Amino acid sequence: MSKARLCSLCCLLFLLLPCVLSAAPPAAKADLVESRRHDLEEQQSVVARLQAEVDKKRGDLQKLRDQDDASPTTINAAMVEEARVEKEGAEIELQSIGLDTLASQNHQNDLTAAVEQLHRKIKEMRGSKSPAVEQQLAEKQSLLELESVQQNLLDQRTQLIKEKLQLAKDYWSLLSERYEIVQSSQREEALADLEKHLKQETDRLQSLSAQLNERLSEIESNRPEAEVDKSLLQTQIKEAEESSYLLKMQLQAEKSAYTLKQLDTALRDKELETARLAAIVAEADQIHEELQAAVGLTQSKAAILQQTLEVKQKRQPTGAAAQQKLRREQQIIANLIDQFGRQLGALQRVTEQAGKVSEAAHQAHLENVKKGLTARHQLPSELFEWKALAQEILSMPQTLAEGVLRAAGQYWGAFVQASPSLWAELLGLEALWLLLWRQMARLPPLQAIAQSRRSASFSETAVDVALALLRDNRWGLLFCGLILLAGWAVEVEFRTLLLLGLICALWFGARLSLGLARWVLLSPLVARADWKQHIYRIAVWFVVLSALLALFLVLGQMDIITGELGALAERAFMLFIACSFLAALRIRPRVLVWLEQHMASRRWFKITRLAGFLFLAFMLGASVLGVAGYLNLAWAMAAHLAWVLLVVMGWYMVRGVLHDLIKLLKNQAFQHSAQGALWAQDIIDPLHQLARLLLAVAAAAVLFRIFGWDTESPIVLAIAQALTYPLFNIGDQSFDATRLLLTALFVAVLLSSTRWVRKFSFRWLYARIADIGLRNSLAAFTQYAYFLIGLLIALKTLGLDLTSLAIFTGAVGVGIGLGLQSIANNFISGIILLIERPLRTKDIVTVAGVEGEVKYLGVRAVTVKTGDNQEVIIPNADIVGHPLINWTRSDRVLRTTFAVAVSYHDDPHRARDIIHATVDQHPAVLKTPAATVWLNEFAANGISFQVQYFVNIEENGRAEVKSQLLLAIWDALNAAGMTIPAPAIKN
Repeated sequence: MSKARLCSLCCLLFLLLPCVLSAAPPAAKADLVESRRHDLEEQQSVVARLQAEVDKKRGDLQKLRDQDDASPTTINAAMVEEARVEKEGAEIELQSIGLDTLASQNHQNDLTAAVEQLHRKIKEMRGSKSPAVEQQLAEKQSLLELESVQQNLLDQRTQLIKEKLQLAKDYWSLLSERYEIVQSSQREEALADLEKHLKQETDRLQSLSAQLNERLSEIESNRPEAEVDKSLLQTQIKEAEESSYLLKMQLQAEKSAYTLKQLDTALRDKELETARLAAIVAEADQIHEELQAAVGLTQSKAAILQQTLEVKQKRQPTGAAAQQKLRREQQIIANLIDQFGRQLGALQRVTEQAGKVSEAAHQAHLENVKKGLTARHQLPSELFEWKALAQEILSMPQTLAEGVLRAAGQYWGAFVQASPSLWAELLGLEALWLLLWRQMARLPPLQAIAQSRRSASFSETAVDVALALLRDNRWGLLFCGLILLAGWAVEVEFRTLLLLGLICALWFGARLSLGLARWVLLSPLVARADWKQHIYRIAVWFVVLSALLALFLVLGQMDIITGELGALAERAFMLFIACSFLAALRIRPRVLVWLEQHMASRRWFKITRLAGFLFLAFMLGASVLGVAGYLNLAWAMAAHLAWVLLVVMGWYMVRGVLHDLIKLLKNQAFQHSAQGALWAQDIIDPLHQLARLLLAVAAAAVLFRIFGWDTESPIVLAIAQALTYPLFNIGDQSFDATRLLLTALFVAVLLSSTRWVRKFSFRWLYARIADIGLRNSLAAFTQYAYFLIGLLIALKTLGLDLTSLAIFTGAVGVGIGLGLQSIANNFISGIILLIERPLRTKDIVTVAGVEGEVKYLGVRAVTVKTGDNQEVIIPNADIVGHPLINWTRSDRVLRTTFAVAVSYHDDPHRARDIIHATVDQHPAVLKTPAATVWLNEFAANGISFQVQYFVNIEENGRAEVKSQLLLAIWDALNAAGMTIPAPAIKN
C-alpha cells in the first residue's frame, strides 16, 4: 500500500471516530438525562421541605414575640444552645448551597459552550446531515435545559436558606434576650434574697455587739479575772463587728459581679452607640475603683488582725481559766483571719474581673470613636433621592410654619388648662422679667460710654461692652424671655420648648456676634478704617449664613428633617467654612499689619501670627474633610478648635482682669505706703508673673480635661512612656526625660529667682542696716546661699547621690589647678571683697588705672562706671592683688586741688585773699575741713597759687563745682584788675 493511500485512510478514520464514539453508548446518554431529571425531582422535594421549615420557624418566632414574658419553665439554656446550633447549621448550609450554585453555573457554562460548538460544527458540514452530531446536540440541549431548571431550584433554595438563616438569627437573638432577662431576673432575686439574709445577719451581729458591750460595762474592775474577761468580750465584739464588715464586702462583691456581668454582656453588642459605651466605661471604672478601695481596706484589717493574733500568742496568763479564755480569743481571731482571707480572695477575683471589663470597655470605646471618626457619609446616588431632598427643602417653610402652629396650639392648650395659682406664678415671672428689661433699657448708650471711658481699664471696657450689648438686644431678650418663661411655667412639651429655646439662642447668638463685631471694628473706642468696614460686612454675611445653616443642623439633630437633608446641611456648612477660609486669607495681611502696629510686644505679635495661621490651617482641614464626607472627623476637629478658642478667650479675659487687679494693688501700695515702689517692684510684680504662669498652666489643664487627656488616655500614656524611657545610666542610676525636664525646669526657676532674692534681701530683709556696703554683702551672700541650696536640691531631684560626688570634686580640683585657676581666683577674691568690704556700690575708686563709681559687685568681677559713661568690668583678682584707691570709703567728701597763676605785676597777697574769698563763698565748698590757698611757686609765666577745697559728692558733682570755681576766680581777678598770664610755651 502506498503512503498516499495510508494517509487517506488515517484521515477518514479520524473523522469517523467521534461519530462512532458518540453512537456507541446511546443507552448511557439516555440514563444521564433520566438521572438528571430524578435529581431535579429530589431538588424540588428539598425546596418544599425548606419552605415548610421556613414557615415553621416563622411561626415559632412569631409565637415567641407574642409572649409577654419568658418564664424559667419555657426557656432554658438548652433551648438557647439549640437555637445557636440551628443558626450555625443554617450558615454552613448557606455556604454549601453557594458552592453548589457555583458548580451548577460552571456546568451550565460548559454545556452552553458545547452546544455552541456543535452548532458551529453543523454549519461547517454545509448541509450534510450527521445523525450522531444532531443526537449529541439534542442531548446537550436537554441537559442544558435541565441544568437551567436546577439553577432555578438552587436559587430558590438559596433564598429559602437565607430566609431560614435570618429567622434563625432573629429567633436565637430574641431567645437569648429573653433568656438573659430570665437570668437577670433570677440573679436579681438571688441578690435580693442575699441582701435580705445579710441584712438579717448584720442586724443579729449588731444586736450581739450591743449585748456584749452591755456585758463589758457590767464587769467589775476590782475582780482578779476582770482584765481577762474584758479582753475576751472585746475580742467577741471585734468578731461581731468584723463579721458584719465581711457581710457587707460579700454583698458588694456579689453586686459588683452582677453589674460586671451585665456590662460584659452589653459590650458584646457591636452596634453600641458612643454615649452608651462612655457610660459603660464610667460605670466599669467606678466599680473597679470601689473594689480596689475595698481590697485595700480588707488587707489592712487582715494585717491588723494578724498583728493582734501575734500579740495574743505572746501573752502568758496564769491560771487554767485565763489560759482557756486566751485560747478562745486566739481561736476567734484565727477564724476571722481565715474569713478575711477567703473574702479577700473573692474581692480580688471580682476586682480582676472589673479590671478586664474596664479595659475591654475602654478598648471598645476607643475603637468605636475611631470607627465613627473614619466613617464617610455618602451623598445620594440616585436622581429620585435628589428630587426628594429638593422637595423637602422647598417644603421647609411649610414645615416650620406647621411647627410654629403646633407650638402655638400647645401654648394655648396649656394656658386654657392652667390653674389660677399657675397663672399667678406666670404673671409674677413675667413681671420680674419686665422689671429686668426695664433696668436694661436704662443702661447708657454706646456714644455715652465711648465718651466717658476713653482711658478705661480692660475690666471696665469689658463690662461696658457687655452692658451695651444687652441694651442693644433688650427687645429680643424681652420677647424670647417671655415666650420661654411662659412655656416653662405652664409645662409645655419639652421638645417644643427645647426647639424654641435653640432658635432663640441662635438668634440671640447671631445678634451678640454682630454687636461684638461692631464694637471691635466700628465703635468710637477704636480708630476708623475702610478695611474694618469691609471686614464687618464679611462678618455680617458670615454670621447670617452660619445662623441659617446652624438652624438646619438643629432641625436635623431633633429629627424634624430627614437624616439625609441633615447630612447635606452639614456638608453645606463645611463648604461654607471653606469659603470663609478664603475670605479670612484675604483680610489676614491687613489684620497682621494692624496688630503689629498696636501690639507693644514683638514676641506676642509673633505668637498671635502663628496662632492665627494654625487656626486657619485647622479650619481648612476640618472643612475639607467635611466636604469630602468625613463629617464625624470634621465635627470632632471643629469641636476641639471651638474649645481651644473658648479657653483662649477665657484665659485672655481672666488675664486682663488680673492685670487690672495688679494695677489696683500697685495704686493702693503707692497711696498707703511710703515704700510703695518697693512693694510694686519686689512683691506685686513677682506675684503677677507667678499668677500669669499659673493661669497659663490652668488653661492648659482645662484643655487637657476637655479633650479627655487623662492618665488613661492613649496620648498621655504614649507621652508618659516616652518621658520615662531610660536615656542613659550613671553607675546604678538611670536617667529619663522626665527627670531631666524637671531638673531643667527647677534650675530655670532657680536662676530666674536668684536676682529677685538678692533684691528682696537688700531692700527688705536687711533694710534696717544703715551701712549700704554691709547690706549689699549680706544680700550677695544670701543670693549665693539660696543658689547653692537650690543647686543641691536640683542634684537630689536628678537622682545623683551627693556622697558620690567625691570623684567629681577631685576632677574639679584638678581643673582648678590646671585650667580653672583664673575663675577660682576671681570667685574667691569676690568672696574676700564681700567679707572685707574695701569697696561698696556707689564708691568712687581708682583701680587698675580706671577711676569711676562702683555699680555692681559680682561673684567674678566688679563693674565700674567711668566719667565717660563707660562701664568697665574689672576681675576681682585684679582688685585684691593690686593697689586700690577708694575715695569715698569713710565718707562721701572728696578733696579737689587746682593751680591758679597771676602776673608778676599784681600783688600776690591781694590775689591770694581774692581767690580764698571766692572759694569760701561757693555754697558747695565745705566749711569743715576749710578751703586753703597757698603760694606754690614763682613760675616762668607768673606767680602760681595752689587751691584746695572739699566737696560732698552726694550733693554736688566734682567737675561741676570745679568749673564754677574757676569761672568765679576768673571774674573776681578781672574785677580786681588782675590778669592771669598765658601758660609758658616750651621750645
